[in-house]
Amino acid sequence: MNKNNMNVKSKFKSTLYCCFFNKKTVLFVSLLFMATIIFSSLAPAVNGWVGVPTDVTVETEAELVNAINTAPNNEWYYIVVSKSIVLEKSLEIPDGKQIYLSWYGPETCLIGANGMDTIVVRSGGFLGIVGWIVVTHAEGDTGRGVFVERGGTFSLVGAIISGNTADKGGGVYNEGAFDLSSDEDRCGVITNNTATKGGGVYNMGTFKVWDEKKVYGNVALSGDGHDVFTEEATGGSYLLLVVIVVVVVVVAASLLFYRSKKHMR
Repeated sequence: MNKNNMNVKSKFKSTLYCCFFNKKTVLFVSLLFMATIIFSSLAPAVNGWVGVPTDVTVETEAELVNAINTAPNNEWYYIVVSKSIVLEKSLEIPDGKQIYLSWYGPETCLIGANGMDTIVVRSGGFLGIVGWIVVTHAEGDTGRGVFVERGGTFSLVGAIISGNTADKGGGVYNEGAFDLSSDEDRCGVITNNTATKGGGVYNMGTFKVWDEKKVYGNVALSGDGHDVFTEEATGGSYLLLVVIVVVVVVVAASLLFYRSKKHMR
């Protein structure tokens, strides 16, 4: 290889080094990389709550119901509610559906029909609500905020359940699993609900609350559990009753048998 070729290669390498490894280039690449990371982290906020992906965005009851019913079974499905919706019937989360609801833009309300629960989580269904979604009823109307059947699961993160009225569990009537997570940036998670018992929450299942201060300002007309009323599992009482009945029957049968045998003698 002659000296001219060696000089050309040397100059080429020097040029490449100057282009890719000088301070300005390194700074530009670093800034570009950081901008990409920041944009990627904020991108979900365009369609809903920061950090929550979006499968579909809805703005009517029909679209919301259709999105829930057509969601794949046993897979997380993320629905963004872009406008407040007045429901004509209870919004049901069926068995096998794993739904996350989040909001878009300003505060969004799901307003239940008079005399009906706003949301019903069926056995085998899962519902998570995140962000500024308010589960409520119109003033003067009755109905719970959320009813969770035995075997159903409900998770509440930063959303609000308020303005609901029922006999038991104005805000939430839980027979399944209810997880109330805390979001320090948001206050009054379950508040301003009314019931005879358990104004905020009437619990017959599993209730995990990370911050009890997030359930406040609810009213129980009987005085039993303004914010949370937990009813002991009825299975134990029922079993005790069955045992008592069986014992009584056995004792009575034994006495009758003993008397009949005595008369035979």
